[in-house]
Amino acid sequence: MPDRTIVVTGELDKSSMYSTVDDYLLSLCRVDKPRVCFVPTASGDSLQAQSAFRERFEKLRCEPSILRLFQRDVRDIAAHLLEQHLILVGDGSAANLCAVWAAHGVHRAMRKAWEHGVVLAGFGAGALCWFESGITDSFGPEPALFKHGLGFVKGSFCAHPDSDGPQRTAFRAHIESGELPAGFAVDAGVLLRFRGTELEEVVSAAPGYAYRLERTAAGLEAKKLPARLLPTSTAPSSRARAPATRIVKPARPTVVYTDGACSGNPGPGGWAWAVAGGNFASGADRHTTNQRMEVTAAYQAVLAHSGPLEVVSDSTYVVNCFKQRWWEGWLKRGWINSQRRPVANRDLWEPFIELVRARSDVTFRWVKGHSEDKMNQFVDQLAVEASISQRGRTGKSPAHLR
Repeated sequence: MPDRTIVVTGELDKSSMYSTVDDYLLSLCRVDKPRVCFVPTASGDSLQAQSAFRERFEKLRCEPSILRLFQRDVRDIAAHLLEQHLILVGDGSAANLCAVWAAHGVHRAMRKAWEHGVVLAGFGAGALCWFESGITDSFGPEPALFKHGLGFVKGSFCAHPDSDGPQRTAFRAHIESGELPAGFAVDAGVLLRFRGTELEEVVSAAPGYAYRLERTAAGLEAKKLPARLLPTSTAPSSRARAPATRIVKPARPTVVYTDGACSGNPGPGGWAWAVAGGNFASGADRHTTNQRMEVTAAYQAVLAHSGPLEVVSDSTYVVNCFKQRWWEGWLKRGWINSQRRPVANRDLWEPFIELVRARSDVTFRWVKGHSEDKMNQFVDQLAVEASISQRGRTGKSPAHLR
C-alpha cells in the first residue's frame, strides 16, 4: 500500500516561513517535477489566495493547478486529484469547506487520492478538515466546536498558535470536559506529518513546539512535542525553474496592463492583466459589474508583481482613485464618497488601497480604451473571453506585443 501522508499546520506569520514549508512539502513528493493542486474552498475561492499560491509555486519546479468549486471548471474532480503528487488546502472557514466539499463529492475524492499516495496538506481550516473535530471561528467571532471533519486523522486539532488566545483556551477546556477527543495544537510555523493515522514527525519553519492534549483521570495533560527545525534556504531553491542567478532590481518599473469586462452590467464578467513580453492572467465572476472587474484586474496585477510597478488601465474609476487620491477622502469620511453616499465596491477597494499604500512603489496611468494600443486591446480580449467562457487562464503574452 502506498504511504498515506497528511501534513498540517496552523498560521505562518512570516513570508519566509512559506518558502521553507513549500520546499518541505515538495520534498515529500519524491519526484523531480511534482504536480501540485491548490484547493481554496475555505476562503470561498478567494482571488487573493489563488494569486498568492501562483506567486509562490510558479517559481518552483512543479506543475501547479487550482481546483475551484465556486466557479467550477474541472469536470472529473476525482481524476484530477488522483493525478496530483501534492494537494494543498487553504485557510478560511472549516465549516464551509466541508459543506461545499460534500456537495461536490470532494471528500470521497480526497480519501481516494490519499489512499493512492497523494500527499495531503493544509493550513488553518485546510488542516482542521482532516481531523474528526476541533475548534473553529466559522460560526462567528467566538470559538466554537467543530465536529464535522473528514476524520482521516483521529482526534482533534487547533490551528491557532496563540497559547493564551481564546481558541487555544477553548480547545483545552473542551478536551478537559470531554466534549472533544484528545488532539494536537501547534505554534506558528510548526507542522505535523502523519503517516497513515500515526504522527510520524514534527518539523518547524521557526523555533516552536507542537502539543498533544488529552484528558486523564488527573485532569488535562499537555505534552510538549519538540520540532525539528527545517533548513532555511537563502539561495534560490534547487527546484526553481530558472538557473540560480543574482537577481538585480530593475531600474524601471514593470508595466502591466489591466482591463475588465461585463455582459449586462450587472451580469457575467471577466478581468485580465498582462505584461508585454511577460505573463498574463485572467479570471471570471458569474454575477458582477464592469467597475468591479476593472478594480479586480488592477488589484490582481498588483498582487502578482513585486517591485516597482506601473498599472495601465482604460478605467478612470481605477486610475483616478490613486492619481487624484480619491481614497484619501473616502478614508477621512469613513468610506463615504463626495456625494455623501457609501463608497461602492468597498470590499474590493479597501484591501486594494491598503496594499498600494503599504508598497509605495505602484503608479497608475490611463490609456484610451479601444484605441491603437496593442496591449490594451490584448487585455480587453482576455477579459471579454473570460466573461463569456467564465474561465480564467494564465500564460505568456504574444511575442509581437513586446
